[in-house]
Amino acid sequence: MLRKRISELMNVRIIEVPINSKVLVAIEMMRDNKTSCILVLKDKKPLGIFTERNIVQNAIANRDFIHLTVGELMRHPVLTAKSDMYVFEAFHVLLANNIRHLVIVDEHQHVIGTLSQSDIIEQIGNQYLFGMEKISQMASSVILTMQKERSVLEALTAMDEYSLSAILVTEKETPLGILTERDAAAIVIGGGDIEQIKVSEVMSSPVKTLDSEVPVYEAARVMKKNNMRRVGIVDKSGKIIGLLSQSDIIKGLEMKYIELLNDNLKAKELELKEASKDLHEKTVYLDGILHSALDMGIIAVDINFNVVYFNPAAEELLGQKAQEVIGSDARKFRIKEEKELFRFDRILKEDPKPSSYVFSFERELQGEIRLIESRVCGIWDQNKTHVGYVLTLLDITERKKAEDTIRYMAYHDNLTGLANRSFFDELIDREIIRAGRNRSSLAIMIIDLDRFKNVNDTLGHHVGDLLLKAVSDRMFRVFRRSDVLARVGGDEFYAILPDIGERENTVMIAEKIIHVLESPFKLEGTDIMITVSIGISLFQVDGLDAKTLMRVADHAMYKAKELNRENFRSNVCSGYCIP
Repeated sequence: MLRKRISELMNVRIIEVPINSKVLVAIEMMRDNKTSCILVLKDKKPLGIFTERNIVQNAIANRDFIHLTVGELMRHPVLTAKSDMYVFEAFHVLLANNIRHLVIVDEHQHVIGTLSQSDIIEQIGNQYLFGMEKISQMASSVILTMQKERSVLEALTAMDEYSLSAILVTEKETPLGILTERDAAAIVIGGGDIEQIKVSEVMSSPVKTLDSEVPVYEAARVMKKNNMRRVGIVDKSGKIIGLLSQSDIIKGLEMKYIELLNDNLKAKELELKEASKDLHEKTVYLDGILHSALDMGIIAVDINFNVVYFNPAAEELLGQKAQEVIGSDARKFRIKEEKELFRFDRILKEDPKPSSYVFSFERELQGEIRLIESRVCGIWDQNKTHVGYVLTLLDITERKKAEDTIRYMAYHDNLTGLANRSFFDELIDREIIRAGRNRSSLAIMIIDLDRFKNVNDTLGHHVGDLLLKAVSDRMFRVFRRSDVLARVGGDEFYAILPDIGERENTVMIAEKIIHVLESPFKLEGTDIMITVSIGISLFQVDGLDAKTLMRVADHAMYKAKELNRENFRSNVCSGYCIP
């Protein structure tokens, strides 16, 4: 199913509206057709798209927006996809662009349908949802709630700020109802004053909730049965602990596909190992297995390197037809004129009968550079005589992207993009070993923002987050390329400075940090001044291991903070300094 084309899942019913139509007319059409988006076309080509999210955004900014034309408010250009895109590729496009709809076009860019998250989940089939985590493990634990006395305007403003399609109405952490983008559309049509109407008057109630232990496939079934895009998650006491949306399920399906791809590769390799022993006889059974490997290119050559098998996937990955290469010398294959594909001379020099030799190369496919993983194995007949080689080709571009993304998220702070504590903890041990081996210098720096809690308490956590990002950007420019700056806590930063030389050099960098932070930060119309306390320790001088160096730097930072309380200025302490 995940390898199907989106043409098999898309909705061919196209709801469109003229570009000069009033917004109110478009919203009414969306309501009557029970759709969350409407298209603006010209000569069957997409000019723009108007969604329920547009309604929320414009209801906040301009109460009279319903009298404007759709052309003034539609989102454009429109993100489109060809009908031959795979379903799993559609997962990535929807999630990466934070949208719920794809507009499907043909080779002439004419609109032929739409694909939504709902379309995918409703048609994906339970076999892909079985075995996935419980909903408590997949759903977002960060949910937006609001008391029932608050206005619809406040609710929509919060939904727009956090790019959410719904907000929960609660009382003492118990869900009373839910307000969605579709509810906002209904209010607009009714002509209600969103500043005066309370959320309790228009919310959908009761909220459909499920126990946290319910499996994902059951949640998907409930959502489909009740025509819902999200469902609340509660613990045993009925307290709301999360919200499962269609986007969450799509994310889970994408990760499961990557796992299935890896499992499929291992299974194919096992099949190939068993079948390749009789390659020279090429039975019907073997031919069927090799042709069924839709994702994996498979090429077999005899002991003289002449091609005896070239499957359809290999044709697609290498851009050559089987009839053109069967019988030819595989050693003469080239992806580019200067690059031999097989590199047989190097492989056979290392191992004349390789059991497994892996290498990768890049290939341009349909205008995009793709990464192809290749594996060369020797083939033996029933008498254990070496009779040839088999080469497998697999496009691992998406898997590599997913692995890179997961690796980045594991070692970087989501807010600032700096290294996180995990990365810092791994790096400090390696740098201490390197410094000891090379007899070089190394400094540790702890940087703490003073009275940062006051910013959160007076201006809100949103402004606090903006301040942390701005401070990180300024500090990052001070450090050398060889240094590492990490955010390890709310307002606390660690730094590793290899080959720094004398203590005075580290203090000089700390003073540069203080200097770049002296200018006020203008955030949300407010000038914010911030001071820092910086503690420093030096390898060998203050300690020989990470634990000791961190303790000394932490001690120095608190000494600097004592100075700060006396003069309300940023301060630096290095080693066992005395304020």
